[in-house]
Amino acid sequence: MAVDWYNSILTKTWGGNQTIFDGAVISIFAPSSGTNAFPTTYSVNTAPSIDGFDLRGGDQQGFPGNLNRIAGAPTGLPANLITQGGAIYANGYARNLQITNNVVQNNGGAYGTIRIGTPDLPVGLTDNQNDDVKILNNRVIANGGTNLAGGMGLFNGANNL
Repeated sequence: MAVDWYNSILTKTWGGNQTIFDGAVISIFAPSSGTNAFPTTYSVNTAPSIDGFDLRGGDQQGFPGNLNRIAGAPTGLPANLITQGGAIYANGYARNLQITNNVVQNNGGAYGTIRIGTPDLPVGLTDNQNDDVKILNNRVIANGGTNLAGGMGLFNGANNL
């Protein structure tokens, strides 16, 4: 249930942008440092991977997820929640992420279907810290985006791809 996910994410901490962009099939909110952080150097044995999936149904609904669809009243969900959809969304600090051998089909995203970072960084943040991401051997078909990107969106701080 979506409410369970929202309640769970509110107990977590992560690096980078603190706005919760939801609706993606896979969302990555990585810490900026510490034992649970993505590795800062690439190694075949330690690289985080999204590999071999069939990713469909990421939905960009065009309205904030914290408002009731019928009446427009608040749902009680987080105020900093924005539904933007897509198949894969890496918020920030997803260094050395590998996105390989996936079928990415029939997704809708506000800023692309495979989205590395965001163009909407709050004041003070200028870099999503998504360095050395590898996007290889995927089938990206029949997806759509409504702002700035369609199949794939790579934003500030996605260096050394």
